[in-house]
Amino acid sequence: MHQDDIFKVLCSDSRRRIIGELSQQPRYVTELAGILNMPQSSISRHLKPLLTAGIVYRKDDASPRDVGEYHIFALDPQARRIGKIIDIAAQICA
Repeated sequence: MHQDDIFKVLCSDSRRRIIGELSQQPRYVTELAGILNMPQSSISRHLKPLLTAGIVYRKDDASPRDVGEYHIFALDPQARRIGKIIDIAAQICA
């Protein structure tokens, strides 16, 4: 994924909120929906680009691109270092 594409992914406030939750611990889609007060379908829609960008990953055995409500997602260990990039993206996209 190109650097510009990653910034586009991070320009979404909802995606940054999801990353924030996943930085604390892995979560089910349904947990994220409850915590962030968003419909499960919206969480799933925002997880897809985060998966493609390699920022989050699936912790269970189903297809890597499947974002169903009963799957566990976690922040990729290498992506934990992107905290500064997320802050920059938030400022740029504001």
